[in-house]
Amino acid sequence: MRFAAVPIRERTKRYDYVIEGDIEGCFDNIDHETLMKSVQKRIGDRKVLRLIWRFLKAPVKEYKLTKTKKGTPQGGILSPLLANIYLNEFDHYWLEQWGSFTRNQRSQRLKHGQANCVLFRYADDFILSAKGTKEGVESIIKDCTHYFAKQLKLNMSTDKTRIVSIDEGFKFLGFQISRERLSGFKCIRVRPTQENVIRLKVKLQEMLGKEADQDDPQVKIAEINHVLIGWSGYFYRVNSYKQFLALDYYAKRLFLQWYCRSRKAGIREALATVTINGQIAYERAGKVKPLYRMSDRPSERTALNHEAVWKFRHIENPYFKGGLMTNDETEPEDPMAEAEAVRTVHTIDKAYGPYYLENRIKAFRRDGWHCRLCPSRKQLVAHHIEPVPRKGRYDIYIVHSVDNLMTMCANCHQNLLTKFN
Repeated sequence: MRFAAVPIRERTKRYDYVIEGDIEGCFDNIDHETLMKSVQKRIGDRKVLRLIWRFLKAPVKEYKLTKTKKGTPQGGILSPLLANIYLNEFDHYWLEQWGSFTRNQRSQRLKHGQANCVLFRYADDFILSAKGTKEGVESIIKDCTHYFAKQLKLNMSTDKTRIVSIDEGFKFLGFQISRERLSGFKCIRVRPTQENVIRLKVKLQEMLGKEADQDDPQVKIAEINHVLIGWSGYFYRVNSYKQFLALDYYAKRLFLQWYCRSRKAGIREALATVTINGQIAYERAGKVKPLYRMSDRPSERTALNHEAVWKFRHIENPYFKGGLMTNDETEPEDPMAEAEAVRTVHTIDKAYGPYYLENRIKAFRRDGWHCRLCPSRKQLVAHHIEPVPRKGRYDIYIVHSVDNLMTMCANCHQNLLTKFN
């Protein structure tokens, strides 16, 4: 679609381009003097600054000691933090050049053929979501390339830095992001990349293939669950339900094949032994170990409310505001005070398990110690996204996990229960 044929008023409604930025050898080419200037903006203790300088200048031993002139030590405990401090200057540059415009100013820029953009950065990986003319978007890349070369002394890759249409789709941090038409409307879909799905399948094949070790079924299920829980924990907040269903079936089929080979049993015998209520599980000494099903994990779409409506809350960056959080915005410092604050809301049932109180505190911390449906910070309770089953057997460590808890104030919680009961 050519922008020359699209009216200005239609162009201003959405972001059509994405700038994929790639820095050549970011960690290996960080300039020490420039980094120390950024660190000195926050740290004034000379002993700490001297320690950081010695950390950067530590020699590298490859057959012989070599002095370090630039870059951060590979595998160093401070390297990710220092790199993030270094690239934080680029965040401020974006804020000054494009991020501080008002709505009217952004509209005026579009009318004059310029482009607006929004920055998304994670360590040295970043993208710029842009809207405007193609020439205006290309000028953003030129400005960023010039800034990196002059101010940060880093080079952007000419091969990997490119402009893509959001309809074409792009990959970022393991996610495939694209705009698609569904039911007559265009919407953004975010899914795991095919490379990550294949990588998980290969991992499961290594654990359950022909060369897999002959472990006890409960031990094997526990090992697989670690992989599935970790993978789904990263991707469950996006449109990954179909992939989860397919991978659940794949893991179930591989486990049954492994059980038949290791126990020299038929498929009917295997299904009768490791299936409980239609789910793959193995019981020994009265303890049941079920195979984790990623499709059962509650998603962010159902976590915010039961009507499956997304809700976003803008949280300003305290460093951009020029001040830190006030005392009434921070969480309690004393862990015992946290536990006591939770206990005063209502008594914890023993059937909820020994870690339920700890999980409630983790959920409160994750949500910033305020209700996710309103800004209230008083009388907080932990709402179960997936309700606790009243009958039947269930795993308390899944039902009462942090992922299944949502912070609410007592008022919103009561209104929600009244609405759906």
